[in-house]
Amino acid sequence: ALADLRGLPLGTLRIDATYIVADYYLPALLEALYRQHPGIVFQLGIGNSSQVVERTLAQTNDIGICAYDPAHPKLETREILTDLLVGVVGPTHPFARRRTIAVRELADQPLILREAGSSPRQIVDDMLKRHGVAPPVVMESASTAAIKRFVEDGIGMAILSRQVVEKELQEGSLHRVLLADAEIAYHFYL
Repeated sequence: ALADLRGLPLGTLRIDATYIVADYYLPALLEALYRQHPGIVFQLGIGNSSQVVERTLAQTNDIGICAYDPAHPKLETREILTDLLVGVVGPTHPFARRRTIAVRELADQPLILREAGSSPRQIVDDMLKRHGVAPPVVMESASTAAIKRFVEDGIGMAILSRQVVEKELQEGSLHRVLLADAEIAYHFYL
């Protein structure tokens, strides 16, 4: 979608994006845009989806990228990315030896989740509610790095963006656990 900005003049492009988009997707996109338009200066604001939408409505940015369609009459939106939320555990967790689990098996499982107001948290909460499961949340944070560290240390299980945990899955410090009865798609909107 940023390719639509080809005729962009010199100047500042103010972008607000979710943590995941800003950390894992935007660097490559902005690098490519900068190579085409070296006169552009980027100002990147980061927050959860609710914060991005608020700042976009307040017109403090030129572009907002969030993880849900705000469906607001003052905003024009377009889906630009799809990711999956995946279950992850540390290497010593009992689920690490299994490929799949049922959502109901999370009932007594300590969860480490993103903060309230974030799209990943809302998506996970909705999925758990649909399955009638209310596991204990032992930590919530806007920091995916902190969440991953807690999970690596065996504190509990997290459900995070596949993109966010790719490196740790390859290194073996985290193990992916498929939810047999729930695939959680995660969409990003410009």
